[in-house]
Amino acid sequence: MDVEKNVLCITREEAEKKLEGLKNRKCRVCGCTQDHACPGGCYWVEDDLCSKCAGTEQIQEIAEG
Repeated sequence: MDVEKNVLCITREEAEKKLEGLKNRKCRVCGCTQDHACPGGCYWVEDDLCSKCAGTEQIQEIAEG
């Protein structure tokens, strides 16, 4: 018998709460959401930061030095 390793078990309520949180994400820089992504598309690199804005934040941090 094969045993699945590293399986995470959570309750239905915990799963629903997590999904609701994912649906309500909003980028802190441009305001894009899961349902309304940046032009050309983006993905989440942090809970409140999309991939398109991640690069602009790094550039700004370097400039501010």
